[in-house]
Amino acid sequence: MTEARDNDKKNEDNASTSAKITEPLWTVVEVAKYLRLNTETVRLMARRGDLPSIKIGKRLWRFRPRDVKEWLDLRVGIVKA
Repeated sequence: MTEARDNDKKNEDNASTSAKITEPLWTVVEVAKYLRLNTETVRLMARRGDLPSIKIGKRLWRFRPRDVKEWLDLRVGIVKA
């Protein structure tokens, strides 16, 4: 019985992991539009690690919308405080 529960738990974990992987990612242009910044500013922030990002290869940057929105919420909270 516990083995069946363990397998169910593993399947749930795999499902949530694959959901994270298949989540649509934003491009530099999409993040720049969302934040109203220049694309080079977004690239610079990604390179510095100031903006949550995923580097693909040598030059390609992608962003999880959820991470960018959470990052912005934290930044706005800092300004309000």
